[in-house]
Amino acid sequence: MPVDLDSYREEADRFLTELTGAYYRHFAGLEATLELEPVYERFAGLTTVEACETLREAAAGAPPRSAPVELWRFACEGHLGSVTRAQEELLANLETQLEATVDGHTVGFRMLRPTLANEPDRNRRERLECARAELAAELLPAYRDAAGEVQAAARTLGGGTVRDLYESFGLALGPLAEQCRAVLDDTEDIYVTGFDRLLRDRAGVSLGDARRWDVPRLFRAAAWDDAFPAERMVPALEGTLAGLGVDLRSQRNIELDLDERPTKSPRAFCAPIEVPDRIVLVIQPIGGLDDWRALFHEAGHTEHFAHTSARLPLEARRLGDNAVTEGHAFLLEHLVIDPAWLERRLDVGRGEEIASESAVRHLYALRRYCAKLLYELELHAEADPDTMPGRYVELLSEATKIEPSEVDFLADVDPGFYVTSYLRAWALEAQLARHLRERFGRAWFAERRAGSLLRELWSEGQSLDADAVAREVTGAALELAAAVLLGREGDHPLAPPGPSCACSRAAPAPRLTSRAPTLRARGLALDRALRADRDPGGGALCRLGDVHLEDAVLELGADVRLVDALRQSHAAGEATEAPLEAVEAVGLLLDLTFPLAGDREHAVLDLDRDLVLRAAGQVEREHDLGVRLPDVESWQPRRAAVAGARRGRPPQLAGEPAHLALKGGQLAEWFPPDDRHHRPPSRYVVLPEI
Repeated sequence: MPVDLDSYREEADRFLTELTGAYYRHFAGLEATLELEPVYERFAGLTTVEACETLREAAAGAPPRSAPVELWRFACEGHLGSVTRAQEELLANLETQLEATVDGHTVGFRMLRPTLANEPDRNRRERLECARAELAAELLPAYRDAAGEVQAAARTLGGGTVRDLYESFGLALGPLAEQCRAVLDDTEDIYVTGFDRLLRDRAGVSLGDARRWDVPRLFRAAAWDDAFPAERMVPALEGTLAGLGVDLRSQRNIELDLDERPTKSPRAFCAPIEVPDRIVLVIQPIGGLDDWRALFHEAGHTEHFAHTSARLPLEARRLGDNAVTEGHAFLLEHLVIDPAWLERRLDVGRGEEIASESAVRHLYALRRYCAKLLYELELHAEADPDTMPGRYVELLSEATKIEPSEVDFLADVDPGFYVTSYLRAWALEAQLARHLRERFGRAWFAERRAGSLLRELWSEGQSLDADAVAREVTGAALELAAAVLLGREGDHPLAPPGPSCACSRAAPAPRLTSRAPTLRARGLALDRALRADRDPGGGALCRLGDVHLEDAVLELGADVRLVDALRQSHAAGEATEAPLEAVEAVGLLLDLTFPLAGDREHAVLDLDRDLVLRAAGQVEREHDLGVRLPDVESWQPRRAAVAGARRGRPPQLAGEPAHLALKGGQLAEWFPPDDRHHRPPSRYVVLPEI
């Protein structure tokens, strides 16, 4: 029987809204129990075996990632979720209720990992881990039941094994597994050397003596706590987004859940309840490098979903390749370990040291997830999951050199081969980051042109898969080897001086194609200290950055920008421009010796007459004197201005001329600067991860 795809999409959208809302309320601590049964009952028709079969027939012959295949995959995954919802509810509720008593202190199950990471005493960490493993054993029956239900359902859906089902959706599991094996081989020596050195320096143990309870404490990076206080997390995020031309507080489709609640997840997470109309960023700031990374990661998801065009179909807004949204999330997360960002935003003077330590953590996670994919491929081909605990320990121990607890052999498996999304996202992020640095400079995060490019990518939702995004933006194929270098040039930051290491040879620089419009030095931003490389007089000091001045062209222009004007949203597809708010004017900025912060010769210098219209807000140490119509360069106004900066075409402005009403005789006040592992319950809900 033919299916009405438009009606199916509408019903599926409502289902995902209710499902995500239920997850949000539970993990945000608003509801003590996770109630999924009523949601699945109301939308039972979406995920029946009959619906899956009908959509499979509609998808016959369609290419991977196409709309029919994505709807078919949605129905099948919804069916898998429906047959395991009882176990999902039980697990979520048990995780809320279970407690352990260690040394006279009671700790909830979900708080055991954070508590362990914050515990300096190694012997107590071991006791905490033993207590966690004992409670995790109580969850095993529910995990076993769920695994059995998934295997049976995969056979019912005609997929044979779970792997067979997902390969029928177009997931290239075999080729990715081969890339994982290559990464594990190529990074073995540098990983062992770097991880051993970090363990000795920070934990006082060698890699041979380290145990799994040492790893969370090591990556907790307590030595850097003073540089990453809890009270500066949100202001730093706001300032970073402001540098990209995004005003977080004025995005009406984003809710910031900042309230403290006893059962609220200690990790930040994003709940895309309605895409793009209601995205919730849930935050309970604790502080520390790890917490900052989690916040920026989830903020990447948040901005991606919030900027997604409402005009896109369900498949591009809420389904598609989750490596794309994870790639955007890692792009923001890795700013927190970027030496240029640390120096510019937080005044951290030891950014390279943080970057080197973080490279160890990244390589640990990358190798761990490579091993996880290899394990999951075997697990999902095995009839009896209870034969797999030993194999789980073997594969992950070989990759990380740390023996995991075999009790986690099912809990450490993400639904729907989500492990592939993380792996491919790391590759995408590395290639995007490298492209942004080469095109906009090391401080690309402070360039509104970079923000314009990102907002254009965000607006496309997941209409393109990660491979297509990489090709479109960088001109290079998506390669897992690129993830090894975190998008850096040259050797891995852990490599000793000398000839290139194996990991560098395994990750050649992707060929970057020229897709930028003419270079425009818009929105001159002045640091308080007027760094030499940003100093308008820096040209006289020969601090020209990465550009050449031959054949330069001078272009003068006037631009206007709103910052917080009447708290208007910058959401995708906004139909009207925000009114102007009368505030103080900032003078004329013209200095012909301003060095071009660009990426190629034959650059065009566009010096602006800039004004500032702003409401009180914090943009950290960069004080942007640029003034513009909202999103004239962000590819959003009426969506008629999407001209394709990433493809080398200049934008066509869609905004109308502004009438400026200025008052006041003084400048506005400048404000001062300012291995998590959680199982995502569904590929449609972005909750705390890795």
